[in-house]
Amino acid sequence: MLFGCFHSAAVAKTTSTSSSPSLSSTSSSTSTSTSTDSTQQVRLQLLHLAQLLLQLIADSAVCSQALCYHLAYRSIDGVCNNLARPMLGASFRAYMRYLPAQYLDGLSEAAGSCRRPMAREASRLVLAKGAPLIHGQINSMFMQLGQFMAQDMTKAAHQPVDPCSSCATLVGKCMPVPISEQDNNTIFRQKGCLKVSRSASVCGTGDQQQGKPREQLNENTAFVDGSTIYGSNAKDFLKVRDGRTGFLKMSSFNRMMFLPFDPSSCGAATNRGTCAAATFVTGDTRVNMFIGLSSLYTIFVREHNRIARELQSLNRAWSGDRLFQAVLYNEFVPLMLGQSAERLIGPYN
Repeated sequence: MLFGCFHSAAVAKTTSTSSSPSLSSTSSSTSTSTSTDSTQQVRLQLLHLAQLLLQLIADSAVCSQALCYHLAYRSIDGVCNNLARPMLGASFRAYMRYLPAQYLDGLSEAAGSCRRPMAREASRLVLAKGAPLIHGQINSMFMQLGQFMAQDMTKAAHQPVDPCSSCATLVGKCMPVPISEQDNNTIFRQKGCLKVSRSASVCGTGDQQQGKPREQLNENTAFVDGSTIYGSNAKDFLKVRDGRTGFLKMSSFNRMMFLPFDPSSCGAATNRGTCAAATFVTGDTRVNMFIGLSSLYTIFVREHNRIARELQSLNRAWSGDRLFQAVLYNEFVPLMLGQSAERLIGPYN
């Protein structure tokens, strides 16, 4: 159904687009370079091309209904959340801008000049505080939940190249932050710079040939839809879902349920034969950044499975897909939108 619709409604538009500079440059790069970096860059460009083809499908008046209305449940990548603009907010789309870009060269070079302080100096001097600030009504969990929600909606795509390993500036890839001799961090001074890799750009932006300012890719959906827990693409979704059931994978430790471990991340085994350096697996790789984040991920996964068990006991005929989605629409959405949720959006079915 989908491929037939694409062929009849969008093939003409695709054919005309295939002669554009961005696609011809992709073909040229694959034919003239055999290095690993170039191959990985081409893969990213092909991924963007796949998203472009989806855009052609979604933008077609003939295909919009065929693409969206046949879905019994929400898509994991956010496609069709907005029926009028099916690709709006979907994963692997460019971030939206409220203000125009202000690159130094108008296209890609990061803003900076002799009149501006170095980034490290700004953070060291302006943000330096003495005694910690105490708030009378909120605690650090307020910040932690904010970080959790930010990760639900945003995740900058990394460039498919080796991380920047020196203090040299590589145009479009590496943007090291210099460290002054007056910096009070000895380790930073010894390194000479903070090595920073630039996030991946959307194909056809940030170069002289296209003349469009550099745009960045968002790997997550732009919606508050639990991307941190469920992922924003089919690959991550399959990692966390327990087969075709309505449950999420978990692991048992000391008779308690925790996030599943990634066995490939294990270092040397401990004297009890357990993994010494395991990392957790969820819909977002940043779960292991900080123990506060890990705790929130764990709480939400446990709660998903608790609600799924309750629904399963009450509705034994429900499929795993229905259990999985009813958790969101029966429990999460009403809490988020309040008592008027059912009146505004109707009951889940």
